[in-house]
Amino acid sequence: MQKEFAENFERWVVSNGFREIVETFAAFFVQVFKGAFLLGSVGSVKVEAFQKAASRFDRLGVERQLIEINDMLMLDGRFLPMFSALNVARNCMAHRRGIVGLEDEAIPGSGFNLVWRTRTVQLEDGTDVSQAVARGEAPRVEAGGSLFSLEVDRLKHFNVGEEIRLTQHELNEICFGATITIEWVVTGLIELARQKGFKVDTTPVQATD
Repeated sequence: MQKEFAENFERWVVSNGFREIVETFAAFFVQVFKGAFLLGSVGSVKVEAFQKAASRFDRLGVERQLIEINDMLMLDGRFLPMFSALNVARNCMAHRRGIVGLEDEAIPGSGFNLVWRTRTVQLEDGTDVSQAVARGEAPRVEAGGSLFSLEVDRLKHFNVGEEIRLTQHELNEICFGATITIEWVVTGLIELARQKGFKVDTTPVQATD
C-alpha cells in the first residue's frame, strides 16, 4: 500500500511538473511575442492589429509558439526539440496516464523519445559530474585539473505501452532546462531591442522586503 501510494504520488508530481512547465511557458512566450512584435513593427501599430496578432499567437501550442519566437528573435533553435517532447509527454500524461501510445510516436514503431537540454559540469576526461553524482558516485578532480560548465542534450526512450517515469534528478534537469530557456529567449529579445536602437538596462532588479 505504501509503495503504491509513493508511486502514485511520484506520477502526480511528474505530471503536474510537466503541465506547469508547458503552461507557464505558454504565458511567458505570449509576453515575449508582444514585445518582439512591437519591436519588429515599422512605425505606429494599431491597437486592433496588435491585439489580433497576440490573440492568434496565444491560441498556438507551446511548441509552435517557440518556433515563432525562435524566428522572430533569430535564435538558433537549440530548445525546440525539448519543448516538442515536453508537449507530447504532457499530453500523454493528461490523456493516457503517462502510458505511451501510438499517437506519441514521431515515427510509427519508434516509441517516444523524451529529450531535454540542460547544463552540467564536466571533467577534462569527459566525465559528466552531474550524472555521476546522481548515480551515487564521487568524481575526483586531480590537482591542476579543470571543470567545464556546458549545455548538453539528454534523451530517455520509452516504448509504446511503457509508462513515462523519471528520476528526481531527471526532473530537476528538465526544470533547470526551462530556466536556461528563459535566459536564452530574454537574451534574444534584448539583442533585438538593441538592434532597433533601444538602450537596455540589464542591471538586476533588487528584491525589496
